[in-house]
Amino acid sequence: MIRFVKKLMIFIIPIGLLFVFPAWVYILSREYYSLEDIVNKQIANPKIIYGSAYNSFDEHYKQLLLSKIDPLIVVLGSSRSLGFKKDFFLNPDRFFVAGYGGNMHSADNLNWFASKGKFRDSKVKFIILSLDPAEFIFNPLG
Repeated sequence: MIRFVKKLMIFIIPIGLLFVFPAWVYILSREYYSLEDIVNKQIANPKIIYGSAYNSFDEHYKQLLLSKIDPLIVVLGSSRSLGFKKDFFLNPDRFFVAGYGGNMHSADNLNWFASKGKFRDSKVKFIILSLDPAEFIFNPLG
């Protein structure tokens, strides 16, 4: 039995060493934080910038942040909406850009977003919708 364990360790150690570096990078990049923790830290310190490297949680992140901030003005849409900056407004604390958040990549998804009722219990007064012109082409086949 001891001989088997020795051979098993000789086999496992080189394979285990292959996972040390990726695990170290994963821990240093802090990809293991939950979105709730990220949003709470970002609200406490607005200078924190979030951008995932190995995961893609942008939609869920922006929806969670939108529900925590509860702004007066929200920008929705494709990448064109990311050009709106909070510095353009008199009260930048009540402004939020949710570009690429909430599944708002096309005009077809407008009904989806409205049916989710994201703004029924919020203080949102204005929604700026910024989509690409090609998003408005009607395609009856899907």
